[in-house]
Amino acid sequence: MLTPMMVQYLVGLCCLRHDSDAIDVTVGDMVMDDAAGKERDVDVTVTLTSNDGKVTAFKASEVKHEGKPLDVTVVEQLSLKLADMPKVTHKAIFSTSGYTDGACSKASSHGVELYTLKPWDRPISEDFPDFPGVGTPGEFLAHTQSNLLYWAESRTHFVASGGPVSFTVTDETPVVSPNGKAHSDYSNVLDYKNDLLMRSTGILCTIDPAATVLARIHHQGER
Repeated sequence: MLTPMMVQYLVGLCCLRHDSDAIDVTVGDMVMDDAAGKERDVDVTVTLTSNDGKVTAFKASEVKHEGKPLDVTVVEQLSLKLADMPKVTHKAIFSTSGYTDGACSKASSHGVELYTLKPWDRPISEDFPDFPGVGTPGEFLAHTQSNLLYWAESRTHFVASGGPVSFTVTDETPVVSPNGKAHSDYSNVLDYKNDLLMRSTGILCTIDPAATVLARIHHQGER
């Protein structure tokens, strides 16, 4: 079953006819919601920039993995969320379980495109003639090497300006907004710590020593 991360790769394949530097795909992007007056999380965004630096398209997609087809209520909520984001030029919803007839009509009335994610069981060569003899994605990726950078041991330090000199929190400690309400992105400290680790890993993988080690691995693989 396709995950939101795999949607990123799928979108990348669809954009191969453009310069790779002109395409920016972000999973878990933050987009301004004018009605709410704040940035809100969007599952996947794709930004296409022309040679003159002008953004020609800003696509936002919501991805839902449900057991039943998405009904009109869910699609309406997602459509209204995307409608309050004027920066978005193309709006879409991806579902792993399809949609009801009412949901399809509701999306059409809001100008939102609907896509259903299904297992890719056909050989790649059947859909992309330029890759003759290539089997299914699962067969192809089985011969693809990947490298993972992660924290073997991590320690997180929290500083509370104006707060007590020392304090203790656990992974289950709730995270709230400045007004004391439930935080919109993190339900507890563990969620926040995981996000910090992901962001720091994204930065560290592009600099030394990680960048040098990765380059050495690729060089050894090309021998």
